[in-house]
Amino acid sequence: MAQAWSWPKIKWKLAEADTSLARLARDNGYKRASFSKMKVNISPPIQQIIADALGVKPRAIWPDRYHRDGRPKAGHRRRQYKQQLTPARAPESRLNREAA
Repeated sequence: MAQAWSWPKIKWKLAEADTSLARLARDNGYKRASFSKMKVNISPPIQQIIADALGVKPRAIWPDRYHRDGRPKAGHRRRQYKQQLTPARAPESRLNREAA
């Protein structure tokens, strides 16, 4: 399987194409953060916009996010947190102290 493009490579290729993530977001009605989150999130519509701007298929940029037949894989990636905060581990808030 081919390796996914690095984030600096994607930005460099966009700059070569005389565009940027911010410009693509603005031109397509998205917030800039939606495009920046593509490092960890899976969004086939945004991936398609970026790929179109680069003149390649999304699978060429993110091969791990697509099936062999080209269909996008379902799912949503999130960063792994060292500890998940549960009510027992959650920091005590001022409101909780006052209510007690």
